[in-house]
Amino acid sequence: FFFFYDINEEINNQFASEVTISQKASSVREVASSSDVLFTALPNDSILLSTVFGETKDLRTSRGKHTFLHPSSIHVSCFIVSPTTSHIIAYAHAKRSVGFAAAPIFARPDGLTLRHATIPISSSNQKYFKQTKPFLSLSADQGAAVVKVAGHFSIASAIEYIRIPKHLFWNNNCR
Repeated sequence: FFFFYDINEEINNQFASEVTISQKASSVREVASSSDVLFTALPNDSILLSTVFGETKDLRTSRGKHTFLHPSSIHVSCFIVSPTTSHIIAYAHAKRSVGFAAAPIFARPDGLTLRHATIPISSSNQKYFKQTKPFLSLSADQGAAVVKVAGHFSIASAIEYIRIPKHLFWNNNCR
């Protein structure tokens, strides 16, 4: 049984109808305070940081979800964020005895549906994976964010590599 929450009510309703062992939460706070393992899928660093720390991003006065996670719980972030952001969040969580793991997903939505995703995972502490072991496997300290960035760089490099000969072909009247 698990809680879920999305700011988009349509997604909440669709998920609730498809996953019968779940319960829609009314807020991020409810999900965070009710979870032993919290998975987030937030699309960039600023949204993840504002969700974790609130608008202040100040560790002392934060009202973000990290203050609602109970000690010994684990936060698993599933979207690409910078390694720096991963370290900031891991540090803040560690001060509250909360675990953190970066687990960015390598797949398009259709690949997820077909279960063709690759999910590298990293954390600074192996004990955080006892509860998540059925879903994830362990690598190094916040290194999964680096792997994801490297993966995107490799894809962009491949696109550029293909573009250069095409550009040379057309600009040198090779027809």
